[in-house]
Amino acid sequence: MRGTQKNIWSGKVDYGPWLSFFLTTLQKQKRNLERKIETLPESDIKLGKTARALMRLFDEKKEWSVSETAKMLDLNINTAAKTIRKLLQDGYLVKHGTTKGAWYEKK
Repeated sequence: MRGTQKNIWSGKVDYGPWLSFFLTTLQKQKRNLERKIETLPESDIKLGKTARALMRLFDEKKEWSVSETAKMLDLNINTAAKTIRKLLQDGYLVKHGTTKGAWYEKK
């Protein structure tokens, strides 16, 4: 990198060292991110941002209703309901009750 900087104003610039440094750095970052992804639980990779946030609520309290989750996460009630339906379908949550009073818990 210094070789490139040293000759930058001379008009005869060799970008090879700088390019090599840049690409090596990108390659290292890619490897670091791959290692991070490998250590994540598979469930975290599959779930979207809203679903992960909703699932974290169950670490604080065992049982939640749709309206409570919507309020806690500042979500539209329909978004919360849709996310919960998807989590139910995928087997992350268990539903108790059948009406508006239904509540959910982590499986």
